[in-house]
Amino acid sequence: MVNNWVEVRIGDLGRVVTGKTPPSSKPQCFGSDYPFITPSDMRGQKTARQTDRYLSEEGALLLKSNLVPSGSVAVSCIGWQMGKSILTCCPSITNQQLNTIIPNEKITPDFLYYALSTRRRELFSLGSATGVRTPILNKSTFSDLTIVLPPIEIQRKIATILSAYDDLIENNTRRIKVLEEMAQTIYREWFVNFRFPGHEKVKMVDSPLGKIPEGWEVKTLGDFGEVITGKTPSKKIPENFDGEMPFIKTPDMHGNIFCIETTETLSALGVDAQKKKTIPANSLCVSCIGTPGVVTITSRPAQTNQQINSIVQHDLITREFLYFALVGLKETMSQHGSSGATMFNLSKGKFEALQVVCPESRVMERFQKATAPMFNQIYVLQKKNANLSQTRDLLLPKLVSGAIDVSGLAVGIEAG
Repeated sequence: MVNNWVEVRIGDLGRVVTGKTPPSSKPQCFGSDYPFITPSDMRGQKTARQTDRYLSEEGALLLKSNLVPSGSVAVSCIGWQMGKSILTCCPSITNQQLNTIIPNEKITPDFLYYALSTRRRELFSLGSATGVRTPILNKSTFSDLTIVLPPIEIQRKIATILSAYDDLIENNTRRIKVLEEMAQTIYREWFVNFRFPGHEKVKMVDSPLGKIPEGWEVKTLGDFGEVITGKTPSKKIPENFDGEMPFIKTPDMHGNIFCIETTETLSALGVDAQKKKTIPANSLCVSCIGTPGVVTITSRPAQTNQQINSIVQHDLITREFLYFALVGLKETMSQHGSSGATMFNLSKGKFEALQVVCPESRVMERFQKATAPMFNQIYVLQKKNANLSQTRDLLLPKLVSGAIDVSGLAVGIEAG
């Protein structure tokens, strides 16, 4: 062990809190006052600056024993996202899938976050060893885990180095969000509110989807291109995996307009086993089993698993339009895929038959010209984030283990 570094239980580094969800009988518990953090909010960012849901004052009061302050570290301890962690930046509440450490004076929040970020694979293995179908780490087992702790000044230096990467990533992520919102605002104005350039001179006519501008038409998703349902090569042949071809699954799609990275890849053998399942760059992938309506665009040739239907477009001029149209169909997909089964499942046939209002070609061209530069910039920023993440992840285990000595390093503003 490195000089002055000591092994310490997580439970001795602060109070551990297991989250809780308000009862479904009290919808008034949800509002806009306190972030309600769940595993789905852990999309690779360091801090929980935004979450999918928030609690009201009433909800926070009901779960006041589960309220954690800013600077706490929440860790997913149930399910496939086991081991993912996030840092709170304001008083927050988590659901029951997360254990949160409120750190004491022995450790800085940033160092705790980074130290736990290196343990995801280990935590997943521990959770899977319980023998239950869904991996789980209870509060007691989680509290008994240990980490190696350097002196406070070393913790701050390590956190400062790593935070520099995360700050750049978060800045790029905010820019991506702004660009997406700008493009989506144009989409809504033109294709939902029908206030497109020249709309004043176009009359509205009846269609199967209500009143639409004259010259526009209702099309099915199948009209935009070939729909391909993915497939998983045999897991009994390990040689099918760990190659060059991205293998997209729903978790790879969350929060990503473009799918830049995947957790699994296929080898040439795996690709050849299902050649017709390869889709080109700029295909639109949509989750149709399990979690409905998650949408992403392929950044290079790829294959997907069977939970995803992909549209290989006839004309790339529809890429930006079709992306937002698919995002807007999420609720419709949920309705069409509900059949009383325990898991949502939208078949390829039902997916192809879903309808959207399609503008005439001149409006489509103008929309593509206005929004394609935004999408292209989003792609560049996502690539930058992937490179920054890769560099940070190479440094991370070496820094938090003491393999790289930072004691003599002069660091600027230090993270707390």
